[in-house]
This record gives sequence, C-alpha cells and structure tokens, in this order.
Amino acid sequence: GEDARDFDDAVYCEPAKMGRGKSAQSGWRLLVAIADVSHYVETGSAIDVDAYDRATSVYFPRRVIPMLPEKLSNGLCSLKPAVDRLCMVCDMVVDEHGSVTAYQFYEAVMHSHARFTYTDAAAILSNTRGPLAEKHTHRVNDLIHLHDVYRALLKARHRRGGGAHRPGGHLLAGPGAHSRRGGRAAGPDPGGRLPPRVAAHLVTRPPSHRSHRAASPEQESRHERQP
Repeated sequence: GEDARDFDDAVYCEPAKMGRGKSAQSGWRLLVAIADVSHYVETGSAIDVDAYDRATSVYFPRRVIPMLPEKLSNGLCSLKPAVDRLCMVCDMVVDEHGSVTAYQFYEAVMHSHARFTYTDAAAILSNTRGPLAEKHTHRVNDLIHLHDVYRALLKARHRRGGGAHRPGGHLLAGPGAHSRRGGRAAGPDPGGRLPPRVAAHLVTRPPSHRSHRAASPEQESRHERQP
C-alpha cells in the first residue's frame, strides 16, 4: 500500500512479436522479479536460523515484525527505485490469448525505474493525460503494457475456470533487469496464479533456492510452550 517499505517483487512488460512475416503474432515479454536474499543469508547462519524461528513477517496496523533484519527487508533486499538490487526473474513470452509460449528463470541485478501503488496505477490508466500521468510520463506506456498482458492472462484464467484476482499493495515498473548469471529459481506469481506451463516447470524440474531445514524437537517444544 501507500505506506509499504519492503518491496519484494517487481514487474515489467513490453510488446513482443512471435514468429516472422505474415504469420507473426502479437504478444508481450513479461518479466516478474522477486528479491533474492540468498546472497546475504547463508544456510545455517544466525540470520537463517532466526528467520526459520520467525517463519514469516508479522504485520500489525502500526508496526511490522520482519522475518529478516530490517536492514535487509527494508534496505539491501528491497527493490527500491533508482538502485541496483539482486533478484530472481521469471522471463516469459505471453501470446495474445494469455498463454505462455516461452519462459526462463535466472538470477539478475535489476534497477527499478519507478514505484507505483495500485491506486497510482489505476489513476494513470484511467486518465493517461491526467496530472499523475504527466508526472510519470516515461512510465505510462509501461503501465499500459502491463495492463494489456494482465487482461490477456485474466481471460486465460477464466477459460481455465479460475476467479478474478484483486491486487493490493505496490507495483514497480520500468526496464532494468539484467542477467547476472544463469540458474533457476522459484518463479513469482504474475496475476495471482502461475500460468500452467510455468507451474509445470517448477513441479517437474525443482528449482534452485534456499530452503530451511526441518524443525528440531527442541524448536518444536519451544514453540508449543509459547503463548
């Protein structure tokens, strides 16, 4: 929302052509990035152990208890605009029917060009010549492309029998995801549900990612004693 400080995902979209000549079809290249903390949090480290004990960040009306130290969650690992940040990217080609025709996962260094709340994005899309759009004139087309691919993915989800996704929170837009080194990672979730082809990749070819070990009997006992 408007008061969010930890930005853990980002999106970018641009029109793309699939095929050549008269048979070429229109679509989009869609990049969905998620913050990569594995460079800073090593398996078995004190931060890793503490994050396992916390399990998740806890959000209250006026405060947040983060799973990771605030310098990471709100700082080094937050995908803030105008700074380079490590991330994992799902890079997809989506056709006009909302089907993913190609995709790859890789680690990257991204440089966000803007941060929008969904309220901001909706205001710009509803009036592309309004005052907010004028303020972010270089990002208006990015938002239009994202909205176009969203509508295509939503129609595809409806054909699969899925419901509508009501977004909330913030939206990051703008080019700037650059490959750092090859690899696979757990893919983000564009539009609330992974397209079936991408999801199948994650099921049949387990990705490389940081995973926590199983809880020890001592840890389980300690959690049971907590009020």
